[in-house]
Amino acid sequence: MKMKIKFVERARKNILQYGIRFTLVRKFTKLLGQDDGITRAKQKVLTKLLDVHGPVVSYGPFKGMKLNQASWWGRFDLISKILGTYEPHIVDRLVVFAEQGGKTFVDIGSADGYFPIGLTSAAIFEKAYAFEISGEARAKMQIAIELNGCGEKIVIGEEANAQTLQKVMEASKDAVVLIDIEGAEYDFLDDAVLGMIKNCRVICELHRWLAKDGQQKEQDLEARANKIFRVSFLQRETYEPNKFSVLEEFSDDERLLSCSEGRGENTRWMLLEPRA
Repeated sequence: MKMKIKFVERARKNILQYGIRFTLVRKFTKLLGQDDGITRAKQKVLTKLLDVHGPVVSYGPFKGMKLNQASWWGRFDLISKILGTYEPHIVDRLVVFAEQGGKTFVDIGSADGYFPIGLTSAAIFEKAYAFEISGEARAKMQIAIELNGCGEKIVIGEEANAQTLQKVMEASKDAVVLIDIEGAEYDFLDDAVLGMIKNCRVICELHRWLAKDGQQKEQDLEARANKIFRVSFLQRETYEPNKFSVLEEFSDDERLLSCSEGRGENTRWMLLEPRA
C-alpha cells in the first residue's frame, strides 16, 4: 500500500512539473529500456556541476546555500539552483519587496525550502514561515535547514489556511508572501484571505491548466484582488546559459537545457501590491 501511495505521489509530481505528454514519453522510454535525450543531457550537465561545485548554490543572491541532493521536487532543478538561475525573476522581485517592506517572508507551498532557506541565509529576510502539506517535503526541507544552520529563522508549518495564516499576520502584517500551490491558489485566495494579507506584497504562481475552469477562476481572482491591491503579472523573459564558464564544454542544446525548469506551460505569476 505504501509503495502504491509513493508511486501515485511521484506520478503526480512528474505531471505537475513536466506536463502529461512529457511524463508519458519518459515513462514509455523507460519501459522500453531507453533513455530520452533530454534526460541524458540534463544528467550530463548535473554530473559536471556536482563535480565542480557540489550541491551548493554557486552564483547569484543565494550563493553558498547548501542543497539537499535527495530533493523532493525535480531532481534536475538542482542544475538551475546550483547556477542560481532557478526562477531568477522571482528572486529579484522578492529582493525588491524585502527592501520596500517587512522583513518576514511567508512561503505557501515551499516544497524543499529553497526560497525560505536561501532568503534567510542571505539575510534578505530576518524570518520565514514555510508552509508545505507534504510530510516528505517537510522532512527534506528540515534536512536542508540543518545543512544551512538557519533553523532559528524558519518556522515550518503544514497547511496554510485562514487560521494558520492569521497567526502569522498577527506577528507581521506587512510580510512578503510567495504562493505556489499547484492550482489551489484560486480557492485559497478568497475574499477573507485577501483581506487578511492586504498590507503584504504577494507573488502567486498561476496554474490555470491544473484547476477546473481555470481560465474563469483566474479572471475571478484578478477581479477580487483588484479591489484591494495593485495587480500586475510577471513572466520569465531571459535565459543566459552562456555567462557560465563551467558550461563552455557543452553543446548549445545542453547549455540551454541547463536553464530549463521543465515547465509544461509558459508560467506567469500574479503580483499583488498594497494600494497607496
